[in-house]
Amino acid sequence: SFMKKLWRGTQLTDENVEVESKYTPTVVVPIRNAILLTIAAAYAYMIDAEKVIYGAHLDDNLPRQDTYEPIYPDCSPEFQYVLQTALNLGYFRGRRRVEIWSPARELWTKAENLRRAFEVIGETIYNTWSCYLSGKKHCGRCESCINRHKAFIQAKIVDKTEYENTPQI
Repeated sequence: SFMKKLWRGTQLTDENVEVESKYTPTVVVPIRNAILLTIAAAYAYMIDAEKVIYGAHLDDNLPRQDTYEPIYPDCSPEFQYVLQTALNLGYFRGRRRVEIWSPARELWTKAENLRRAFEVIGETIYNTWSCYLSGKKHCGRCESCINRHKAFIQAKIVDKTEYENTPQI
């Protein structure tokens, strides 16, 4: 498919790229959030919704160890504001507005987001999916599984996620 070709060479979308347990540049799917948020905003305009919400959190915006740039630049609050402005300008110069919101805009970490979600949805939180692989259980080895497990620990919530392998932190 077109998207598979577009995003080849990344851990999340290319089966030929090894899934790693720590951050590497191959974990980044370039401009993914810009594309998906643009589609979501178009849909929001069509159904008269005022907000598009996605799960970026403050930990996604931490600096890389080698370049000190954000780990995932398209998860930063700055990116969200700029994209929101562009989308609103691109739709009849703002006659209708859509707000892009995420936990990152509130400066919530993954653990804080998890804690707040758990207060609202309780054990349903264990039905969410974080793993880069598409097995029956979370792999427990990819960066996303490790970050999920770490967030449960930091939030002081028992992690009842079913993992193939116990995440090593």
